[in-house]
Amino acid sequence: MVGDNRKYQHISTKINKIFQQITPEMVTFSIAESWQDVTHSLTLFGSAKSSTYRIKSLIKHRFIHIL
Repeated sequence: MVGDNRKYQHISTKINKIFQQITPEMVTFSIAESWQDVTHSLTLFGSAKSSTYRIKSLIKHRFIHIL
């Protein structure tokens, strides 16, 4: 099976932009891995769990057409 590396990179970039809506404190490790420090975003979202649900919702909304 051959993957579409350009499409994968494009979607990865869009997902990282969604992460940055939650917190600018993010480290991208590779095309498929990044970490977010939501410590300073807790006042906006209430908890790390709430931040996670928000990220999931944003990604689902953005990519609903390809799910």
